[in-house]
Amino acid sequence: MGVVGFDIAGPESGNPPRLFKSAYEIARLGQLGLTVHAGEDAPVDYVWEAVDRLGAQRIGHGCAAVQDPELMRRLARDGIVVECCLSSNYHTGAIARGAPHPIRRFLEAGVPVTAVRYLGAIHDFVLLNPIAQSLPTRAALAQATAALRAAFAR
Repeated sequence: MGVVGFDIAGPESGNPPRLFKSAYEIARLGQLGLTVHAGEDAPVDYVWEAVDRLGAQRIGHGCAAVQDPELMRRLARDGIVVECCLSSNYHTGAIARGAPHPIRRFLEAGVPVTAVRYLGAIHDFVLLNPIAQSLPTRAALAQATAALRAAFAR
């Protein structure tokens, strides 16, 4: 199958998505699926940059997006998937301990989401995990469907 997608990840602060525009142009020319980690520990502007400047089809984390109703409508309208990683979001402080995670807000707004777990350096993409199992059946099904569509499978 080969390479099917391209992603950037790591500390967002001081590393806005626009710095990686040329790399994403190359990936787009190679017809790769495009994911950008944005909006976990950075402002909502980084999510906008990921979408508008880099052409992101998936957003890793994206917690900041819930602060901007226009961005939420855009993510929903364009079917841009948000990868929600609750453990990381609480660990990094993107979501305060005890505060509800925005995964439900994404779902309520019609934004496709996947629930992701991090196992060290390995991403374990799961269709039905404890997070998804706690969602209402319709939301869990939507989450699983979004995960399959976001897989960049060819």
